[in-house]
Amino acid sequence: MFARLAEQYRSYVQDLVMSLQALAIVLEKRGYPASCYTCGTSFESASFMVSLR
Repeated sequence: MFARLAEQYRSYVQDLVMSLQALAIVLEKRGYPASCYTCGTSFESASFMVSLR
């Protein structure tokens, strides 16, 4: 049971990181400085920043 929950959590986090990367791209194209950094290629964590000024 815990292995299945862990896999679902990893999948959810990977989807969230990819969504944040896409959001950063769209915001940059609209003129807002935005960035999304990930550690490595596993998409296990990310840092997202945007300036709304």
